Amino acid sequence: MRTVLRRLEEKGFVAHEVEGRTFLFRPVEDRRKVAAKAVRRIAAWFCNGSIEDVLVGIVDAKMLNKKQLELLSQKIAQAKSERK
Repeated sequence: MRTVLRRLEEKGFVAHEVEGRTFLFRPVEDRRKVAAKAVRRIAAWFCNGSIEDVLVGIVDAKMLNKKQLELLSQKIAQAKSERK
């Protein structure tokens, strides 16, 4: 476990503090930023860098329920209005 945490720290995913003899690890970035980076890598590997293809594939594969689709739709509408 220490090796995995050390490697994650070397790659910049986690940081640690020491309290007494205990190492306390915490994520460096929030979960959504890390997830976004992972999706970019997936898009690069499988979809020639197209995030659109990834999203359409997720929708076509019915991986999102109705509530999740609604939230995604709201986020897209919000982003559109902010970028005009």
